[in-house]
Amino acid sequence: MKFTLVATVLLTFSLSAFAVEYPVLTTASPDQVGFDSQKLHRLDGWIQNQIDAGFPRIDVRL
Repeated sequence: MKFTLVATVLLTFSLSAFAVEYPVLTTASPDQVGFDSQKLHRLDGWIQNQIDAGFPRIDVRL
């Protein structure tokens, strides 16, 4: 009895996650979303320099 109840509750919650509408991501320019294109270009150059220098990994989060 308890197993059936728990299974039903878990199934209900897991199926309700699929009912949520997620926003569609669209492509935008850096300037449209508040980033400076020139600074991002400089960051790209810096990352490429790190890769060329042989650093094994880089992780940049904006």
